[in-house]
Amino acid sequence: MSELFPGILVDTPADIRSAIAQCQQETCLWLDTEVADCFTKQPRLSLIQVATTSDVMVLDVLDRPALVAEFIAAVMVVGSIEKVFHNASFDLRFLGGATALNVTCTYKMAKKIPVGLLPVNNHQLKTLAEYFVAGAQVDKSEQVSDWSLRPLRPEQLYYAQMDAVYLTRVHQGLLALQKQSPALEPATENIAQLSRRYQELEQQLKPLTMERDQLKDRLQTAMATQGLKETPEYRLQTQNRSIKKCSLAALAQLATEQGLDIQIALPKDLQQQLAEVIDRLEIQTETSQSVTLKPR
Repeated sequence: MSELFPGILVDTPADIRSAIAQCQQETCLWLDTEVADCFTKQPRLSLIQVATTSDVMVLDVLDRPALVAEFIAAVMVVGSIEKVFHNASFDLRFLGGATALNVTCTYKMAKKIPVGLLPVNNHQLKTLAEYFVAGAQVDKSEQVSDWSLRPLRPEQLYYAQMDAVYLTRVHQGLLALQKQSPALEPATENIAQLSRRYQELEQQLKPLTMERDQLKDRLQTAMATQGLKETPEYRLQTQNRSIKKCSLAALAQLATEQGLDIQIALPKDLQQQLAEVIDRLEIQTETSQSVTLKPR
């Protein structure tokens, strides 16, 4: 155990297994993860933060896949234990994926709360924590620190611990707001009222959106021209994309030689080019439908 964080950092296999056994006795866990090499093609789960009704534990599982597998088997796939995450889809990439049962996502919960009840600009954990926890000032700078280094710094451990603590408070706050939220049934919604309010907001937002887009273009162009890659608020990101092309004739010849059954989508411009001979092709048509709200 860490001397700086007694009872918080769980870093030996025996203690991690003991913590897993403790988790099995709970009906609800508030969970978070920290990931090493997060922006690479091979991210590694570094920490599992677990808050219970009486304790907070930070499990050091870096490069310990067997212990992670034990946690998944003992906790994540057990339906009787509720697992609460913020933006659960990210954490589940490392903790069981689709096999995880009884998972609650506070990000999705927050998005369903009417703005009148939850007046925030976004649904990030930092924003929600500062809304629900009086006086909280959440510092997220450690989020992008190097979680592959050992020993972990006290600041990293504090950040990891507090994310789980804040999650419990956010979850409790959202549950309280859910009780105040009206039940929204699409079959009985007041269409006229929704239309009027939506139109009002669109008219208010239009000039702001135009100004925002103009400022974004000016800022991006100015930074590129002045050779600035980043400011305290923004960063220029450059992406190089390459497209591989070949003729249909070459593709067809290769498919014939290799005995491949290759199917390609025919965009409208290609369909037009093939207009006179398209009937000679054996075409399979897949249909889908999307619904979009547009002004009249």
